[in-house]
Amino acid sequence: MKRAWKEAKLAHAAERCAFCTGDMNNPLTRGDFIVFDNRFKPHPWHKVVTPSPAFLRRCPPDARTQLLHPKMLSGMLHLIPQLWEKRQDPDRRVQCGLHLGVFGGQNMAHPHLHLRQ
Repeated sequence: MKRAWKEAKLAHAAERCAFCTGDMNNPLTRGDFIVFDNRFKPHPWHKVVTPSPAFLRRCPPDARTQLLHPKMLSGMLHLIPQLWEKRQDPDRRVQCGLHLGVFGGQNMAHPHLHLRQ
């Protein structure tokens, strides 16, 4: 797998972005966000939350700092308790990771949140 941090610059290209093209496993729309199963997972329960393409256009990350727009961050964090209740094993802890850009180690410049156990 190609890793973005090995590249000079990571730019979001909606026509090649799996999130924007809808190349997801079991996607469910939750307001301005899409929740889906991670297909590349070593974990038995692994959900990904990403802003819809329309919401990403309305509230993009800051171009200079790459910080998430406050509405996007709060919306993603608001979904965690709802997804937490549906986790596979209530006795196992849930890990949470927020990725944005090359320093997040991701392959595409589209913010997303991982919940896994």
